[in-house]
Parts: sequence; C-alpha cells; structure tokens
Amino acid sequence: MKQKYFFFDIDGTLTDGSDFYGGIPDSAVTAIRRLKENGHQVAIATGRPYEKAKPMAELVGIDCMVCNGGYACYEQDICLESRGLDKKDCLHVIQECRAVHIPFCVSCDDTFAFYSHEEGFLEAVQPCIFRGTLKILPNLNYTKIPEIHRILIALKPGEETMIRDYHSLVPMRYHETYVVVEPDDKFHGIETMMRHWRGNLQDVVVFGDGLNDVKMFQQAAFSIAMGNAVAELKQEADYVTACAAEDGIREALYHFGWI
Repeated sequence: MKQKYFFFDIDGTLTDGSDFYGGIPDSAVTAIRRLKENGHQVAIATGRPYEKAKPMAELVGIDCMVCNGGYACYEQDICLESRGLDKKDCLHVIQECRAVHIPFCVSCDDTFAFYSHEEGFLEAVQPCIFRGTLKILPNLNYTKIPEIHRILIALKPGEETMIRDYHSLVPMRYHETYVVVEPDDKFHGIETMMRHWRGNLQDVVVFGDGLNDVKMFQQAAFSIAMGNAVAELKQEADYVTACAAEDGIREALYHFGWI
C-alpha cells in the first residue's frame, strides 16, 4: 500500500464539537491507529495554537502538528517553524480598532496568552467563553511587539465592516461576540511538514469541516469534508463523508481502503 500523508482538522472533524478538550469518537481513535499501523503518516492541521492542540493530538496518538492556521509546525514537541501575521497589516487593524473604540487584544506567540492596553474586552465579549488569559498593560506599545499571532476583536455579527480594511488579514467568526484575526493558510504548514518528511505533495489527504479549511482543500491533492462541514467546504471537497459524530473519519478511511 502506497504511503499517504493525512492531515486532520480538530474541531468538528476529529471531534464532534461537544467538548473543547474531548468529544473524539472512539471510531476515529481506532481508525487513526490503524492508519499508522498501515504505514501512513498522520498529522493535525488546526487553527488552534500548539498548547490547545497538543492535548487533543495526544488523545489520538498523533505527535506531528500544523498549528496556528498553518504558521506553526511541530514534530514530537520540537518546533520546526513558527511565525506571526503580517506586522504592518496587524498595526493597521489595531489603529482602526483604537480609532473607533472597539475593544481588542493580541497574542504575541503560538499560545492563548493575550494582551491589551486597556480593560473592556472581556466585558464586551460576554457571555461567550474566553479560553485564554488576558493581561492589561496600560503602556503597551504594539509597534514594539516582535510578532503578532492573533487579534481578537469585540465585533458582533454584522459589525465586521466597522474595520474598513483588514488588508491581507482574515477575520474568522467562531463566537457570537468577537472575531478572530488569525493565520488562514493551513496548506503552508502542510508544505513545511512535507519538505521536512521529504514526501510528495500528491500523496497528501486532508480532512476538514470549516471555512478556515477552504484554502487547504483548494490546494491539497485529495480532500475529504465531514458531513457536518459548511456548504462552501463541501463544494471544494473530493469526497464528503459522514458527520464527525457519526464515525465519518472511519467511514472515509475504510471507503478508500486506507484501513
């Protein structure tokens, strides 16, 4: 059997979405173990930072990860690459937020540790759960931060246009009360991992469910959307499997004879 390189999204793909730190069907755990036994390479491809992705990867026995939307890559806890968003574009968005008094915070690395120069963000995003930490630094100078990896902006649905121009950055919505400006190029990280493994990009198979998987699906050799995926992703997919909660990963891997 020819070796394939599988990259799995986490939320809504590996998991059924019921638990941020769990919700992985037993069938997915077993199927991924069989993939590895059959000689295939298995990795995560997620928008989560490393510290939030690692516990999920460990549940399924995966030690290779593309994190932070493609801008950070790890193998056995060793960081192969990590970089931030375009700094100039980040500063432009921050300037716009401050001009119209929209609460926001930023992260400076591949973690969920956030910083802001003023109070207001946590109150503005209630009642949504904020899974990171937030430190207020009144004298924070954003221009002196070496790298900016994420910006959280307190914008409700329909308010995204209050920021007139995001430039190269993409606001993603996972919560009702704020958007996340984060890397949106998982395939960049996949290319990094494939160079590291000296693998052929034509042997890449990706699984996903969300809008932040669209670019990955457009570039990967073969793509599989979960049954619970957004319509835009299903249109890009080579195959649509069952929902994550209905053993979709096992179904697809068995269908193509990979397990």
